[in-house]
Amino acid sequence: GPLFAMQVAKELVVYIRRDGSQTQHSVYLDYRTHVNSGIHRVQDHIVSNVCDGISIPGLARMARMSPRTMTRTFRAATGLSISEFRQKVRLEAARIMLRDPDVTLQVVAERAGFKSARHFRRTWREAFGVTPSMTRRG
Repeated sequence: GPLFAMQVAKELVVYIRRDGSQTQHSVYLDYRTHVNSGIHRVQDHIVSNVCDGISIPGLARMARMSPRTMTRTFRAATGLSISEFRQKVRLEAARIMLRDPDVTLQVVAERAGFKSARHFRRTWREAFGVTPSMTRRG
């Protein structure tokens, strides 16, 4: 069945080794260890539209569930609320953009879907304990 197939696939996947400065985990894969296709559609939409805000009812339509069922199912499948997942995706998008020294923090914040550069800096510091500028300096 699908659970067994997923276990076999996870066992056969060989991750590319990264240097010590990069995390070995991926927000895009860590929370896809379930087989709920409706939640997969929601996750795919959030990842593909990191800047866009879509309502819970809109996401629920994608998942073909009621809003309440979708939010409960999302948490059960991923271990996160939808807003927690969205924030992790935005932080990962920002982490990738921070590698480019020519991109300002304001642009990173906008492209990663944060309300402002201030909101981005505050969220980054809460998540990682350092400012984005300190992370960029490495």
